[in-house]
Amino acid sequence: MLYCSNDDTTCHHTQAPQSRFAAHVWTLRVLPVLAGTLVALGGCGNKTRKSTATKGDRGSSSVKRIRATALHAAHANAAKPVACEGCHEKLAGQYLPAKSWRCTNCHKNERLALHAAASEASGARECFSCHDFTATKIKSTACISCHAKQRGTVRAITPHDPKHPQEDCTGCHRAHKTPSLVRKKCESCHDKEVVTGHAKPGIQIRGCASCHGYHEKASVASTRCTNCHRQSRQLVSKHATFTKGKQGKGHVKCVTCHREHHFFKTEVIGCRAQCHQNVVAIAEDKVEKHRGCIGCHDKHDVLGSPAKSCVTCHEVVPNHPKDPKSHTRCIGCHPPHAGRGAPLAVSCTSCHKKKASSDRGLHQSYKHRGPSCRNCHKPHAFALSSARPSLCRSCHGEKPFPNAPVIRTYVKHSNCIKCHTAKVAHKPSGPKVACGSCHMDKAAVAFRDHKYCTNCHDPHTTKQQRPCGSCHKKQARIARGQHRKCRNCHEPHSTHQRKPCSGCHPTEARTAPLKHKQCQNCHDKHSTVVKRPCGSCHKSRTTGIHRNVPGSCMSCHRPHGPKGHAQKPACRSCHNKPLPALHASSGHRKCTKCHRSHGGQPYRSPATCRGCHTDRKNHEPAATSCIGCHSFGGTK
Repeated sequence: MLYCSNDDTTCHHTQAPQSRFAAHVWTLRVLPVLAGTLVALGGCGNKTRKSTATKGDRGSSSVKRIRATALHAAHANAAKPVACEGCHEKLAGQYLPAKSWRCTNCHKNERLALHAAASEASGARECFSCHDFTATKIKSTACISCHAKQRGTVRAITPHDPKHPQEDCTGCHRAHKTPSLVRKKCESCHDKEVVTGHAKPGIQIRGCASCHGYHEKASVASTRCTNCHRQSRQLVSKHATFTKGKQGKGHVKCVTCHREHHFFKTEVIGCRAQCHQNVVAIAEDKVEKHRGCIGCHDKHDVLGSPAKSCVTCHEVVPNHPKDPKSHTRCIGCHPPHAGRGAPLAVSCTSCHKKKASSDRGLHQSYKHRGPSCRNCHKPHAFALSSARPSLCRSCHGEKPFPNAPVIRTYVKHSNCIKCHTAKVAHKPSGPKVACGSCHMDKAAVAFRDHKYCTNCHDPHTTKQQRPCGSCHKKQARIARGQHRKCRNCHEPHSTHQRKPCSGCHPTEARTAPLKHKQCQNCHDKHSTVVKRPCGSCHKSRTTGIHRNVPGSCMSCHRPHGPKGHAQKPACRSCHNKPLPALHASSGHRKCTKCHRSHGGQPYRSPATCRGCHTDRKNHEPAATSCIGCHSFGGTK
């Protein structure tokens, strides 16, 4: 509400009654005292009029208090004093509250130019809304007392200077003149503010109001930069300002870097001047461009530019997957602000923790410590399409990596990944692909421990790396001659006898009797010695007169050729001395007629003799033996 000053031309904000009703209540509290005092004085403006106040009046102290109010004194002591009745109606000897419409009876030229459009119900058209008749000094109530909140279509305003909320609005607003708004130049107050950098050709600046609003805090201007800098073309990236982290840090406003009213590039606050003074860029002691932040960061896209800026200088484009945090390929390995003395690149296992605990803990076995990741993955060319033989041979070739075994491969085993899976690069071990996936015929017949190919074969050269005797020790110890070479007889995978004995011993096989065709029935297959005596089969032949003959059975028999007697030798080949008595008879020359080769005593019964001597059937029929009379042991 408005309260006019001495000349009724300027306005101030202060707290005053907010409606006509409130003004009436306020007046009813003050005017009874005023009325009594005026009666005592005999009128507001008549100094010569005698007082008619009685002892029942409020007394001289009340009169003095009312007369001391500035606007009452101004009306009473004016060149043309205003009588109380000029403002107050009198009823039953009492003065009623003044009506604001009476003010215009005298102040005809002070129409409500500024507040004329205000609604009657708002009370803004009441003179008493602004002019305080209870104040001891003539002043206007501060405008902000009413305009701090929105009133109808009139929006709430903020003091131009929050430090001085009771400032004089009349510098621009005229309450009783038309036009009511006559803005004065900002420089009339802000004569020491010098704005630089906003007067470039092609940039239209409408003075302070281009950034600052008239009824708001000055700091609000910092939120309007993009109103101009993103109009016809995007002069400044939408990512220029950002808030990062729970602490709300970041380039929150343009004035974080640009000084207020000083917008030349040379006047920008340096990155390390007050915010990033402890930040050290990677290799800044060696690379000049790394010493200034904008060498890598776009000044208006700080977070988004580093990923692009690396390739503007470094033409190498790594094929490493993007870092999940920064979504870039470069700074995932090369932290740009790791600090002074930090390595240029982080260790591979700082990300690949599941692979190994260190960069030299990947491609290692129990035999040797592994090489570094870079021995296989070259910087910026990390991806390997496969474990190529040339790559493997760079360590396992003729000039091996320290402690790495030299590997020479069979031509069909030269492609490493046919046997080794991709994981072997980080955890080397034996082949992970079953040999039988290629050598199906061998795998189908492999027997017992022979199913594990690497028990015998070198997986790279395929040569037999372990002799049969390393497992078959007993057999190797007793083997003789050509039987020492196991593969002469055995198929190495199934261990079955790859060819019969006749393959090496054809004569023996051809000359062997029918029941002697199975060589292993008599011979040990490795030592070749006769493991079973003849009597183990020919038990009935182990007795008789020939049981102790030197040479045993072989003196007359042979199990097979080529050695030995193809036919039984004649008895005389051993019994070559003249025999006595009837042995000398020509009819007794065939030994087997009377003697048994494997039996005991000769046949002595008369029946045996009569087999030849048929004419002697009736000779001594009661005799039990012929040799009792016919001696074979004498000289006759």
